[in-house]
Parts: sequence; structure tokens; C-alpha cells
Amino acid sequence: MRGLGSKLDQSKYLCGIFDALQRVLKQQGITYKTLAESLSISEVTVKRVFQDRDCKMSRIVQICEVIGVPFTDVLAVAEQAPPKLDSLPVRAEHALLKTPGLLPFFMLLLNDFSVAAICQEQGISTADSYLYLRELEKIELIKLGQGDEFVWLITRPVKWSVAGPFQRVLISVNQRFVKTCIEQHHDAPMAFQSAARKISESTKEKFEQALAEVYRDFQKQASLDQLYYDQSELHSHKLLLAFSTFEIRNFCQVPDFKQG
Repeated sequence: MRGLGSKLDQSKYLCGIFDALQRVLKQQGITYKTLAESLSISEVTVKRVFQDRDCKMSRIVQICEVIGVPFTDVLAVAEQAPPKLDSLPVRAEHALLKTPGLLPFFMLLLNDFSVAAICQEQGISTADSYLYLRELEKIELIKLGQGDEFVWLITRPVKWSVAGPFQRVLISVNQRFVKTCIEQHHDAPMAFQSAARKISESTKEKFEQALAEVYRDFQKQASLDQLYYDQSELHSHKLLLAFSTFEIRNFCQVPDFKQG
């Protein structure tokens, strides 16, 4: 099954599968509640699976069996599905920055940290985590269930707006990330590579296409890994690509000479 990764775009793969499943559910009049009972899981869990469009392959196969659709047919539809990557509404970006701590809490949830894990690692109380969840519900990013259970109201992964309200945060986070990569360079040679050379326009276009392909492959393989592997076997990695004109004179300031 892993060989499918080289043929399917990440967004097409996930969105296509769940779009096909949702159409069949609607055609057959199968509700999330009915599906949950057939799978012996909670209705909240089923809603979360379809909202996040992200679960183990074994769960997708189970759903196919319940609704009576061959898994191969679902994959065929996935190959034709249009890509979908949603940006957050600007008002939501502003709201996330307005409440101190809300954006980091949101980003940890996006990266599959459980509420319990966030409480333990960040040293916050269950009451505080609930207040953060309430704020996320107010700006319509999640829908709260019982306890700390919730359903995403947005499609993941999220497309961050570089020129929007998050610009300063994105600059800060990526600067810290690059600093860490440089410091770890000797332990992991590929953690940081940098080069500045004069190149032709055609070479520039060639590398832009190559880097775009690297980005797509990273997103695709990460999504497939989450389908095939247990969470305990996965580790967070960040890919940062930057390729643009580089005027060295703007980065090298030579003062008047003074004898040392």
C-alpha cells in the first residue's frame, strides 16, 4: 500500500477519500451516529475523523466495509479529487493573537497534541485548558464535546498566511528554528545547508520547480505516514524552504577602518 504515496498528491489523497465516503453516507442515509455504532466508537470520534480528514488506514477500511464500498473504488476517486488547503479567516488570526497563549495552544492541537499532554508539558491546569478550548470555539475553529473532546471546524493542515496578522510570529518561529538547525549542524549535516551563487533565470526557474516538488513530497509523505504508522512511531519534523534573490551588499556593512 505504501507505493501509492508516489502517485497521489497529499490533498487529493485525503480529501478524495473522505469526500467519497461522505457522498456514500449521504446517499445511503447513514448518519455519523449509525456509523459510530457500527464501528463501536463514539459519534464525536466519527465526526472528528471526517472533520480532520485524517485517521489510520485500518479505520478507513473499516468504514468502507460498513458502508459497502470497495476500498479500491475509494482510492480511485481520491486520485481525481481536487486539492484543498484552507487558510484561516483573518478574523480568526486576529483573535488567536488577541488572547495570550491561545496561538501556541492552537498550534499544539493542530500538531496532534492531546489536551492532557498540553496540560502536562506546559504546566497548565485542566481548567485553563478548557478556557482555551472555549476561546477556540468562540472563533469557530472547534466544536466542544464532552470534557476535553472537540471536533475541528477547519480542514487540516492549515495554510498559514505569510502576509497576514501572523507574519511577525512566523518570522520569530522560523528564526528560532534556523538557529536550532545551525547549532545542530554537526550532529545532523542536513539540518542546515546554505549557499549563495549567481545563476541564470532558467536555472532559477528550475530550482523553484524542484523545491516546490520537495515541499509537495514532504506534505504527501507526512500525511501517508499518519495513515500507516502509530503515533508513537512518528516524530515532528519541520521543512523550511527559502529561495530568493540575495543582494550581499545589503547584508555586509563595512565601517571605516580602525586599527585593531
